[in-house]
Amino acid sequence: AVNTIRVESDGRLSGDNTDARGFIADLRDHNVDPAGRQVLVLGAGGSARAVVYGLAEAGCAGVKILNRTLTHATDLAERMQGYFPGCPITAHASLAEIGADAHAADLIINCTSLGMTPNVETTPWDESISFRPGQVVYDLVYNPPETRLLAKARADGAVAIGGLGMLIWQGALALERWTGEVAPVAVMRQACLTHFGR
Repeated sequence: AVNTIRVESDGRLSGDNTDARGFIADLRDHNVDPAGRQVLVLGAGGSARAVVYGLAEAGCAGVKILNRTLTHATDLAERMQGYFPGCPITAHASLAEIGADAHAADLIINCTSLGMTPNVETTPWDESISFRPGQVVYDLVYNPPETRLLAKARADGAVAIGGLGMLIWQGALALERWTGEVAPVAVMRQACLTHFGR
């Protein structure tokens, strides 16, 4: 899906999507390199598509896509596997099906809207399953800043990262595409923090 359109010098329109690169940029801002990591992605919508693409392009070891509608996860897995044949990408419908692999995942990413304002009591995670120290849990939800998922991850000793950074980075990359100038990421971050009252 295109989120950035630019008029080229010859008058043609060109489209780009900055979500995948924005997500990877924010991971790296938090000193998380996805290369060689096993990843569990929750959800199979548009944001999951960008995240899985970015992870596979960055060299992750494998991706498990978990979605309650298995056909959506399967469609996404097959499509991404076509782009990245060297990265195992599989589809699953429940945490129970994944079993111990959920605990073994290095990086768990919520690409659903569960936990987003106003539905802050919802979570995509079975809270009877603990995270482990060293695991990275990334929630694309950015409002509220601390979702129920992130609170659980933090309480279990995992690294918890909210989605505001991805929002900022994908906007910064779009701005750079439009203007040809380096985006003022720090200024953009402060504006977002002020907007969300942080």
